[in-house]
Amino acid sequence: MMEIDLQKTFTWKIENFSGRKFPITSTVFSSGGCECYVLIRPKGDGFEDYLSLYLCVGNPKSLQPGWKRRASLHFIVLNQSGKEVHRTSERYGLFGPEIPGWGFRTALPLTKLQDRELLENNTLFIEVYIKVTEVVHEGDETRKDMLDFKGFNVLSSQIASVSPIFAKYPKFADDIKPTSKAVKTVYLKILLGLIKTVNKPPEIFSETELIKAYSSLIDLMEVGFRVKWLKSKLDEISLARKKKVDADAARVQELEGKVKNQVELDKEKTKSHVEPKMLSFKDYASPLQEEGFLENNKLIIRVEVKVAEEGYLTGKEMFEIKGFEVPSSQVISVSQLFMKHPDIATGFKLNGKGLKTAYMSLLLSLIETLRRPPLSFSDIELSKANSTLRELTEAGFKLDWLKKKLEEVSLKRKNAVDDGSRVKQVEERIKILKVTL
Repeated sequence: MMEIDLQKTFTWKIENFSGRKFPITSTVFSSGGCECYVLIRPKGDGFEDYLSLYLCVGNPKSLQPGWKRRASLHFIVLNQSGKEVHRTSERYGLFGPEIPGWGFRTALPLTKLQDRELLENNTLFIEVYIKVTEVVHEGDETRKDMLDFKGFNVLSSQIASVSPIFAKYPKFADDIKPTSKAVKTVYLKILLGLIKTVNKPPEIFSETELIKAYSSLIDLMEVGFRVKWLKSKLDEISLARKKKVDADAARVQELEGKVKNQVELDKEKTKSHVEPKMLSFKDYASPLQEEGFLENNKLIIRVEVKVAEEGYLTGKEMFEIKGFEVPSSQVISVSQLFMKHPDIATGFKLNGKGLKTAYMSLLLSLIETLRRPPLSFSDIELSKANSTLRELTEAGFKLDWLKKKLEEVSLKRKNAVDDGSRVKQVEERIKILKVTL
């Protein structure tokens, strides 16, 4: 049964559906103060077995800078007789200057389009149900808005990429181990990057790119992602690339043979040749022997350096320290950390650069937190610090010294709280004695 909150906003009749050229767009209609239209693609972006349906804003440039609309959306597909033959799930998302359209990349399986009941007289009806929940005419850049999606912090600009993965593989992230939102966001970024990578043609992959892709895949599988489908895709690319490399090697060998034969023929035709002259240092040093050049047998060489461009560190530049890429703003902190605890990361298990950067930031944040006075900690903050320490230790950091520091903070806070309770008890007794006297 349809949710009562969503209202039917637009109905689109598509005649001669199979004879149309794709992509196709509907006429413009109004919703949430915007001109909108529906876009159909015959094969979903990256999912060839599905039809895609998107809702797009038709006049984004005419709206004020920073505009955005939050809305819930779903589509219903009907045949010519008005019978509902397919319905998408309901999805909540954000429209804005950088995201003028989104929807369902896997809206309708293409196998359904072969059903005569669906394509009755080659005609389709698409109903659009929308509820706009927020209208902003001016605001911040929408690409920076973070949304909670299936337990992940996701940029609003990534929703269109993330939601189809959960739609096609709903349980692929059920076993993920990390609990830190910052770390989970990094893992999700690695996953999206890997999916984008495997969509490249196999022939343009280098050996280094393939190794890096497998390394990212292993990192994802080790933390609990179910990505066998991604491994199968990567194996196919590896096999296709190997076949191309073998074919190229055979071709190179063939050309080398032809070149070798041509060289032999050229040698036979050559009637004379000149022996190469071996040059010594004396051949180049003759100017130094000229009178007046080596004055008092001394030689002065002047090196001129021209500065082509001046610049300043912004704090965002990345530097590598002990295998970890860290921003320039953290270089001093990380260097001091390795000087004081040189074996801190010898057992670190993960290889992804983004992950190592995220875990290092998490560690520095915990160290900074534990510098606060013990009494400033709440029970929730102490619990969170213990959870972060456990996650860092599981990743392979050696943090016995930090564990000891956290235990000291917990003990000092407990003693201070107990002392405070005793003081309150004494004050209460004094009050009672005063009243009695």
